[in-house]
Parts: sequence; C-alpha cells; structure tokens
Amino acid sequence: MRISKDDTQTRVLKLGYFGGLATRRAADVRAQALLSTVHEIQAAGFVRLKDITDELNRRGVPAARGGKGWYRSGVARLLTRLRALERVRGR
Repeated sequence: MRISKDDTQTRVLKLGYFGGLATRRAADVRAQALLSTVHEIQAAGFVRLKDITDELNRRGVPAARGGKGWYRSGVARLLTRLRALERVRGR
C-alpha cells in the first residue's frame, strides 16, 4: 500500500510556517506592551534578571503563558526580543 502526498499535507506545511509567523508577531506585540513596565523596573534599579523577574512577579504582571509567573528564562527572552525590536525601530 502506497501513501501519496496529497494537497492537504502541503497546506499543513504552509500553515505551519504562517502559524509560526503569527506566534512571533503576537510575542512582539506582547513585548511592546510590556516595554514601559520593563523600563520602569530598570529605572528603579532592578537590572539583574533575578531582580527583574522578582519585580514582575511582585507587581502581578501575568507571564505570557500564565502559569506560576515569570522565570528568568522568560525575562531573558523578553529582554532579547525588546532589544531586537528597538534595533529594527531604530533603522
């Protein structure tokens, strides 16, 4: 029995690409929404990842996926995304 690649399988691959693009755009929008909060936290003297993480949790800022709150890895990704967005905007 041979299984052929039909049109449906091709569409799934294409939707996968655009689904990833939509996820990245949603993350960019969320990062932009948190930009002023992050700048405010940094201006208050919280510059280490642990300090920023603790302050986001103390303020009750919901993490992107909900859960138990912010972790350092999520804050690191957020800061990386914000730096990338600022570089793109600066061009």
